Amino acid sequence: MTSPAHAPVRVSALLAATALVLVALAPPQADADTCQGGVDSDFDGDGVADLVIGDPDAEVGGASRAGRITVAYGAGGADLLERGTGGIPGSPAEGDRFGEVLDTFDHDGDGCSDLLVGLPYERVDDLDEAGAVMLVHGSPQGLGTGAATQLWDQDTSGFGGAPEAGDWFGHAVAAGNAADGTPYAVIGVPGESIGDIDDAGYVHYLRGDLTDSVHQDTDGVGGAAERNDRLGFDVSASDTLIAVGSPGEAIGAEEFAGSVLLFNHEQASAGLDYVGSLHQNSDLPGGVSGSSEAGDRTGTSVHALDYRTADGDTETMIAVGSPGEDLGEGETDVGGAHVFSAEADGTRRQIWAVGRNSGGMDLAQSSDFLGQHVRLVDTTPGQNATDTSIKLVAGTPGHTVGAEHAAGLVQIFHPLTEAVTDRTDLDRSGHEALGAPVAGGYFGMSFHTTADDLYLATPFDPGDPGAVYATSWAALDGGAPEWRTWRPGQDGLPEGGRAFGAALS
Repeated sequence: MTSPAHAPVRVSALLAATALVLVALAPPQADADTCQGGVDSDFDGDGVADLVIGDPDAEVGGASRAGRITVAYGAGGADLLERGTGGIPGSPAEGDRFGEVLDTFDHDGDGCSDLLVGLPYERVDDLDEAGAVMLVHGSPQGLGTGAATQLWDQDTSGFGGAPEAGDWFGHAVAAGNAADGTPYAVIGVPGESIGDIDDAGYVHYLRGDLTDSVHQDTDGVGGAAERNDRLGFDVSASDTLIAVGSPGEAIGAEEFAGSVLLFNHEQASAGLDYVGSLHQNSDLPGGVSGSSEAGDRTGTSVHALDYRTADGDTETMIAVGSPGEDLGEGETDVGGAHVFSAEADGTRRQIWAVGRNSGGMDLAQSSDFLGQHVRLVDTTPGQNATDTSIKLVAGTPGHTVGAEHAAGLVQIFHPLTEAVTDRTDLDRSGHEALGAPVAGGYFGMSFHTTADDLYLATPFDPGDPGAVYATSWAALDGGAPEWRTWRPGQDGLPEGGRAFGAALS
């Protein structure tokens, strides 16, 4: 699950219609002996996790912002993926931003992870920014060297609708393998029009041989398709639930207040089952902190995580970012985030919430954009959760550090503690390896988590190609992190680039 990692701007300038489409993902027969399997993001199947690093602003073949992807293999070595080279179809085109939207899963069941790439700005049938999605297969020889790469758009058989300019098909993707191993993919199309309703949004879903498409005028789905809803702006999926952000949704008279729609894909027989929504006016047991207001943009970023409670029950935790939250006169776009618990039947409750003025924060600044990017992680998967094993990483990319405007901040919270003071703040100033805070660096726009490690990126430092840094949760919790670094031109990585680390998977 990744949304395009632009520097944060007002929703009216950024959001585009979103669609949720369900498409058949029946995997071909694979030789199970070719890859070791059992490890996420292991594209060459050697049993060691790899790292995919997107650089969507890179110039390729003379085309500005055509984009490229670096594959850093965990056992050493690297590959460079560019359009028109190796197994990657197409040709570099100005503004395509290849590498901005990424997720991984084992689509063909061979034990080597595969890469799903969203191309929301792809020109299709001479239609600007209609969008496409690319599936790049892994193999023992590396990513892009196995089965032929597939390219999907809304002309592809099984997908509903048709390409239209500004659809942004692939603006967000989420992929995984269900408990039975069946691969699934969710594709957001936030610029899709429903009838004559512009930018209402749409979602496609693929699982096995099932394909489906959903929008807010679909029977059984809550709400109604409205102009500028941008359904599918961000998407995330666990084995149980799918969360779909609709940050342009009006709540009552409050335009661009935002909402998140939840669907159950484990119990669906003919398509996705709508099970409810989440927003700041949701009527939930115990209530929801705050209230829906114009411009909150709730649902700009979402993340779903299945976890075991302290009692051993399985629930889904949903993190929701509201980067446009205001605190009052003169304090605009300060931002906030909520964490909810949801069960398969749609039973929902708020676990935790944070704003820049929450007790113990005292960090409020205009244009902070807290919640522009949120991600949950379970550091002890398969075990009952403790107060600190579940973490929320939240980016505040507009935060001013010292005199450096929009240098950015990353914060790690423990939502099960129900407190905001039990946290770690990372603004680069206290970590020499990360470099000094940089004005306009928007630190916190891009990060990635695994059960073992936190990955942070600095793709937007002016005049710098970018870098990625990682440390273990154990070292970070102990207060003495040692940062591993990936930088273009170093340690065997290809040279060049402009926004190295803008997306990670």
